[in-house]
Parts: sequence; C-alpha cells; structure tokens
Amino acid sequence: MIGSIFSLVYYQPPDFTMPNIFHAPIEAVPVDCGWLGFAFIFVNGVLLSYIIVKNGVDTTERLLLSVGLGFGFTYVLMISIGILWEISLLTVILTQTSLLLVLLPAALRCGLKLKGQTRLKGAAIPKVNRVEATLLAVIGAYVCIAAYQTLAYPAVEWDSLAYGVNYAKIIFENGRIPLIAGPSIGLEMSASYPLGTQLLAVYLYTFAGGAKDFYFRILQPIFGLATLIATYKFSADIAKKRVTAVFAAFILASIPTFWELFVHETYLMCLTFMLTMATFLFFKAYNTEAAEARKYEDSGTLFCCFAALTSYIGLAAFGLLLLYAVNKRLSVKRSFWLVTLAAPIVLPWYLRNFLLLGNPVFPFLSIGKYLDPLLLSSTMQHFRNWSTVPFFGLINLISMIGTVVLILAIIYLHFAKPKQFMLIFPCYLLLAGVAIMALHIPFMRYLIIALP
Repeated sequence: MIGSIFSLVYYQPPDFTMPNIFHAPIEAVPVDCGWLGFAFIFVNGVLLSYIIVKNGVDTTERLLLSVGLGFGFTYVLMISIGILWEISLLTVILTQTSLLLVLLPAALRCGLKLKGQTRLKGAAIPKVNRVEATLLAVIGAYVCIAAYQTLAYPAVEWDSLAYGVNYAKIIFENGRIPLIAGPSIGLEMSASYPLGTQLLAVYLYTFAGGAKDFYFRILQPIFGLATLIATYKFSADIAKKRVTAVFAAFILASIPTFWELFVHETYLMCLTFMLTMATFLFFKAYNTEAAEARKYEDSGTLFCCFAALTSYIGLAAFGLLLLYAVNKRLSVKRSFWLVTLAAPIVLPWYLRNFLLLGNPVFPFLSIGKYLDPLLLSSTMQHFRNWSTVPFFGLINLISMIGTVVLILAIIYLHFAKPKQFMLIFPCYLLLAGVAIMALHIPFMRYLIIALP
C-alpha cells in the first residue's frame, strides 16, 4: 500500500493527447488479380439472382441477392475443389469460367438484358429528411472508420489467428483442405469446422498469387455493410416507413458488439448476413402468394445452406426453414423439393467429416477419431471453467433461463390467434445464440446473429 502511495506521488503522467483513430498507416491496397476474383463473385451472383428470382425485387434486394449468392456459391465450389481436387489458379479459373458460361445464357432466358436496361425497378434516389440524413451520415462515418481500422492493422482476433487467417494460409500453401484433427484448443479441434470464410480468402489468394491477409480482412467490412443494408431493407418491408428502416439500421450500428465483429477477422459477420437474408426471404415468401413465394423459398433455402457452410452455428438456419414450412403449411412435395435442393450443397462437407473423422460435427459430442480422452477431458474442462468466472457464470445462468423462456415463447407464438409469425424468427435466432451461451461458452458475441 505504501509503495502504491509513493507511486502516485512521484509518477508523472504523460501529457494528455486525444487518441488518433487513424494512427496506423493503412496497408497499401494491393494492385493485383485478387480484384478479378471479386469481379467473378459479383457477376456470377447477379446472374444467379436473375435465374432464381426473375422479377419482383427492387435494386436493393437484387444487390443483396447478388452479394449473398455470389459469395455463397463461391465457397460451395471451393469446398468441392478442396475436397475432391486441387486448389490452384487453373482449377479456380476453370470452375468460375465454366459457371459463368453456364449461368449467362440461363440468366438471359430469365429476363436479364445486357443492353438497354438503363432503368431498374426502385433505382430512383429517394429524398431524405434531416433526421434520416443525420443518421445515415453517422452510419457512413462509422463504416468508414471501422473499414479503415480493419485494413490498417494486422489480424489480432484470437480465433482468427488460431483457425481463420492462419488456416487460410495453410490451405493456400497446401493446395487442398488438409486433415488436421485433435482435441487441443486451437487449430486441432477447429480445422474441421465449416470453412466458408476461410475458403473465400483462399479463393482470393489464388487470384492474387499469394496469401495476402488484406483479402481476408476486407471480407468483414463487406459482410458488415451488407448486413446493415439487409437490416434497412427488412425493416422497410415490415414497417412500410423509410424513417423506421433508417432508425433500425442506426440502432444496429450503435451496438458495440456489431462494430467489434465488423473490425475483427471472424466468420460471425458472414454468418449473420446469411442468416439475416434467409430470414428476410422467408418473411417475403410467407407474405406472398404460393406461386410467387417459390422463388423466395428457394433462395431462402440457399442462404440456409450458405450459413451451414460458414459455421456449425449455421445449422440452426434449417430451423428457420422448418418454422417457415410448418407455419406456411407447405405441402410434403414442396418441402421435399427444398430438402433436395439443400442436400447436395451442404452434405459434401459434413460427409467429409463423417468419413474422415467419424463425426459430421467434429469434435462436438466428444465423438470421433483422433480424440485422446485425457486431452479431450482437459479441453472440455477449460470451457466449463468459464461458467465459474463470476460475470460469465451470471451470463450462463441467465442464458439457461432465457433458453427455456424463448422455447416457450416460440411455442406460444405458433399457436397464438392471430398467429404472430413475424415474432417467431427473431425469437428463434435469439434462442440459437442464447442456447450456445448456455450449453457451450457464455460469450456475448453469439447474440450477433439475432441483432439485425
């Protein structure tokens, strides 16, 4: 205590200076063929959006569909190449070019016009009032600052260093998805997680000719901005008021966890975008006539698949499909078609895990090969210990109670008269996040999937 007092007396604090958010010099934006990879993603995404949803969407919805379908199908292809073939510039260009050549004539038959399509539905720039302009300006400033911070600093997020940026480099250098498995915390137990985000980076590395972290780190701002736009559009469709939609996007932009994940090199922003789009599309399908709803059902199912290939958490997306099918009273034939659509997209990765590791969701459930019992017990104890930390223990307890409450709420909303379908999806996504905190590890970041 005496030493502490003397330190207060004799310690001279430095002069106070305002922190500089632009302190770090931004990394030089690479000028290479990595941007060609983005061009393939977006062009193929646009073509896919016209094939799956021919009409009935405005410019914003077309943009969101193009981004989601482009990125989603890219890592579906990369998973197939990584499992069955070799990841190289030749194989990547061959698959992307082949996909483009197949999609272009199909999109033209579905109504895409390469010339003369100067006016797009909903393309007019709307007038905004002062409140909306102020909120949008604040959101824009946040996005610019967060994007700068993302690109100015190297990867620092622990999970990304363990199995994100680091693993993407390993895959790129090996030219395939290696078999890495075991019970140790880090790459050993995480290398068999779905690799959607990592393989997007590997795809861009292949075009760039090297494992440049820039292309991994830029993915988070892209998906974060897309999530903000999806939140705006979703709210506009529900409330039918633009000012409400702007406030919804502003509230999301005001949540610290959102910006933390916007900046960090994590899969959660990609997962959140895919889940938000799946929810949005099923909402549109629910409020549309059966014949018109089919295109939204198909695209919503695809986004569920993309979520399941981003993270094991994304498997919860199929709960959205189930809730939609039950509440919409889909026919058995239609439900079977949606399952048939999803199976060839999702199954390859989970079959790979089952055949090589003996567990499709390795290493969860403590089942599978390469799981030394002693090391596995030590690892599980590490995760259980988080619940003994006072603050995290309280979160864990609240999460357990919240899980039960949300299950009861979903059951009530399903049988309520009139049926409160609009509240079922948010409750379900919140349930998914809270259940992870209750049963696995009490980290608040898992709630991000329900925030939009």
